Amino acid sequence: MNEVMYEESVSKNEINLEIRDVKLEDAEEIKGFLFNLKDESRIFMALCEGISLSYEGIYNYINSIIERKNSLGIVGRVDGEIVAIAGVIGDKKSICSHNGELFVLVRREYWGRGISKIMIANIAAKAKVRTKLKNVMSTLNIEDGPIIEAYEEMGFRKVGVYRNYYKIGRQFCHGIIMVLNI
Repeated sequence: MNEVMYEESVSKNEINLEIRDVKLEDAEEIKGFLFNLKDESRIFMALCEGISLSYEGIYNYINSIIERKNSLGIVGRVDGEIVAIAGVIGDKKSICSHNGELFVLVRREYWGRGISKIMIANIAAKAKVRTKLKNVMSTLNIEDGPIIEAYEEMGFRKVGVYRNYYKIGRQFCHGIIMVLNI
């Protein structure tokens, strides 16, 4: 188990965001965070179909992130409350274990305040130092221009389009594949 814990505090737009590694003790609070997020994000809601958001499911997922050498997770807190989570999940196949899939989730009331950028920069920097990952990837909704631009500002580049990647209700949305070499 990774015993090294990193903590830092970042102030931006009058928000004091405290960032630290995810811990098993966070499972219950993350459960509540994810439950509330389901109502805020249609893509997240669609991605959660068929996934257990139970305490045990989240606890086991956090444990797998902590135990795997090519995966990391962080939480961002404002006033002691989780407002963002991010992680990089390394591929399990040894031939691809240098590749990781990035995720970042932020509560709606904090959208547009730079928290996603801070979380992504933080997790990418930690992945570079603490893992053997070489590539961090994320598939974004092709219609979400501001998010795509933000990723490009952080050094991600577009490498392809995944047609019909998301299905939200009855509508398909293309995904744009973004990669950051770390």
